[in-house]
Order: sequence, then C-alpha cells, then structure tokens
Amino acid sequence: MEQSFWLNRWENRQIGFHQEQVNEYLLRHWDKYNLPAQGHVFVPLCGKSADMVWLADKGYDVTGVEYSQIATEEFFQEHNLTYQLTEKHNFKIYSSDKITVLQGDFFDLNKDIIGQVDFVFDRASLVALPDDMRSRYAKHMYRLAEQADMLLVTMEYNQAQMQGPPFAVTADEVKQHFSSWYNVSELETQDLLSTSPQFKERGLDSLFEKAYKLSVIDPK
Repeated sequence: MEQSFWLNRWENRQIGFHQEQVNEYLLRHWDKYNLPAQGHVFVPLCGKSADMVWLADKGYDVTGVEYSQIATEEFFQEHNLTYQLTEKHNFKIYSSDKITVLQGDFFDLNKDIIGQVDFVFDRASLVALPDDMRSRYAKHMYRLAEQADMLLVTMEYNQAQMQGPPFAVTADEVKQHFSSWYNVSELETQDLLSTSPQFKERGLDSLFEKAYKLSVIDPK
C-alpha cells in the first residue's frame, strides 16, 4: 500500500477505520496476558487510537507508530495531552508522560528507536497491508518485538468481492506468517456483516472479525 494512500485518507477524512471507543477485544482479553507492571506496549499503525490512552491509564508505557502527521497531532489534541517533539533518524517523536508516537514509516523502525517491547496490540495494522507486504511486516515485527506476546485482530471475507483495505487475512495466513515464532490461538470470532452495513454496500456477503493470541515460543 502506497504511503500516499493513507496520507490522503487522513487529509480527506476518509477514516472509517478509526474507532472512538477502546477496542472491545482489548477490553475482553487483556487479562489473558501476563504483562509486567509498567511494561512497554507497542501499537503499530496506531492512528489516533483511544486504546493507547486506556493502556497508559493502566500504568504501561505505550509507543505507537503512525505515518500520518495529521493523525498523530489529532491524537494528542483530542486527548488533551501535552507533548515534546524531537527527531531521531527518520521519525518525528511526540512524547507525553506515558505515551510516545513515532511519526514515520513502520519499516524504518529498529530496536534503537523503539527499545524493549513487552506486548504488541495490532488491531488495524496487518489488515491494512496488501498481500505482498504482510510477510515482510510479520518478519519485521518479530525483529522489533521478539520477546513480546501479541493480540492480533483480523478480518475474513471473500477478497474477490471487495477491494481492501481492510484486507482479508485468513487463519491459515496468520499461522503462515507467525507460527515460526509464536503459538497462535484463536480467542473469538464475530460476524460483523449485520452490524456493519457499509461492507454490504461494498459487495460483501459475509464478514468475520477474529482475535488471536500470539504467544512467543520458548526457545528452551
């Protein structure tokens, strides 16, 4: 997916993917993870997600990465958070008390920038990428956060019926991309079509959203 596509979506306010409320899967399944107190949570392609505030309120340090400067600045404005702005490598770094947003390209991230990660929450990142980028994304994610368990949210539908994003990512594909490093278990599935008429209008006859727990495989 061209970076200009996402910049245009934010500039033209085509942000139906944004959720005003804290994600329901995060709320329901958070207690299944044993994150250390004051651990570090990474939220890729974070937009202006309220999930980061919820996590920070629980005492965790939260880092998001987001390509759009509009989304980044609106996040801090809408949540009344003051920030300091610095730059490192190819990133503008917006830092508040418990929340940091790295404005730049996810694929430019390295451990020197992001530091130790204890948990990853991917609600809208993997599904935002076309098929030819998802394998690269998974490998890069593991390099960044190889000790971190993950809560991953995907969508399943007939890709021939609708042009993404969001793109369809099947259970088999999740295992294909991640099972070398993680134990993959499905937490729940929801039928979204009855509550998301906009997808019917785009031609879908079925749509399922799935949440997965990805647990790092112990090398021992």
